[in-house]
Amino acid sequence: YDGRLIVDHNFGSTDPAIYGAGSLCEFSRRFQRQNSRYLRHDGFNGREVGAKLASALLKRLDPVNGDSVAAGGV
Repeated sequence: YDGRLIVDHNFGSTDPAIYGAGSLCEFSRRFQRQNSRYLRHDGFNGREVGAKLASALLKRLDPVNGDSVAAGGV
């Protein structure tokens, strides 16, 4: 725990019902690249983080159609 909600690459926490993004979150250290120390979401574009969170949620909530909707299909 680093004072922020730790999330994985799909913005999920250790509780499967909790997702997070934005300034209160950071990625797990296991996703850190060498020589890269920035894991907090407030260092990334908010719209991009929001779009990726929405895509991850669509895949989770609608596994049949979520991939095509998240990719821009209808």
